[in-house]
Amino acid sequence: MKKETTPAMLFTQINFSYLRLIRLCTTLGVLLVIAGSHSGFAADNSAAGPASGSIDGAFEGQTQALTAPVAGTDEVPVYQTVRFNFDGYYLQVPNGTYTVTLKFVEPFYDKPGLRVFGVKIQEKQAIETLDIFAKAGKNQALDFTFKDIEVMIGALRIDFTRQVEFPCIAGIVIDGTTKAGQPFTRKINCGGQKFKDYEADRIANWASGGYRWPSTSPTSCPFKQSSSLDGIVFTGRHAEYTGADTWYPSWASDDKMYSSWTDGQVNGLDSLSGGENSRTGYATILGNDPLDLRVVDQGVYKSDPSPYLGRYPCGTLVYNGVWYYGTYGLHPSGDVKHEGILYNWPWLGPLVGFRYSTDFGKTW
Repeated sequence: MKKETTPAMLFTQINFSYLRLIRLCTTLGVLLVIAGSHSGFAADNSAAGPASGSIDGAFEGQTQALTAPVAGTDEVPVYQTVRFNFDGYYLQVPNGTYTVTLKFVEPFYDKPGLRVFGVKIQEKQAIETLDIFAKAGKNQALDFTFKDIEVMIGALRIDFTRQVEFPCIAGIVIDGTTKAGQPFTRKINCGGQKFKDYEADRIANWASGGYRWPSTSPTSCPFKQSSSLDGIVFTGRHAEYTGADTWYPSWASDDKMYSSWTDGQVNGLDSLSGGENSRTGYATILGNDPLDLRVVDQGVYKSDPSPYLGRYPCGTLVYNGVWYYGTYGLHPSGDVKHEGILYNWPWLGPLVGFRYSTDFGKTW
């Protein structure tokens, strides 16, 4: 169960909003993720494997070596090691078009229904529901092949969604042609060491492979440096939910997040916080996995910005069952030049105040 946001957290939210850092972080994050995604291979026809320091490998998990014989394959050692209890793989692959083969085996269970999961490749559903035992039985090789998989940012992402117990995989084969027209093949012995042309499995090293945002607190900062959270790393793993910005989610005691949003669209509903018809949006976020969330119960609230031209969210807080929503003024909109530099919303107005809801956004 998550704890409600505290007033101290809200104070931090308001100050970050006042500086409009949410927009900077959104833009910077996209740029850094893209830049990091291309770093794995020096050239489009490289077949030597990922470069040192690139993000490459499994999203955590455990491995197991098995001794039982495996039927239905001439590559038995590949199926005698598995990775399980993990979330997926992020693999450096040159841009191109590939056939991806996922190799499975059920090494533990003797009846169906005890291990069930789904698979996404490049964020698209590849396998809705897989029960390895129900499909093939125990200690039996089971392969799934997917053709015409496009790689466009130098990396192949495979996600496993847990339904019953832990996902489990024995091997991955990627075979195809790079954008430059060169053949490329990469094989991973999941959970095991190098075997013939299969490379050894490994955990993705996000800290060294991604971009680490410098984290040096200014001497005037009123808060102590965290001993638990020592930095932010842009890993390349992401999910896209809406076309709006200025989200400030507050976790509530009902295990949901309640957030502001504006300047975009959420599930077909528009909000724009500039002009005399300025609006600010609100919504509920469901889920515990950052890569698998749902945004629901979206709405907008008309807020008079005068004497300013814009009125934007600057922090939300759910506390003791009450949702507080703060807004502040901005001025002027559009292109404002000063000493040859173009600015947008350069004049930051005051925190106007809070509206509140006692029924989680149904009424305000």
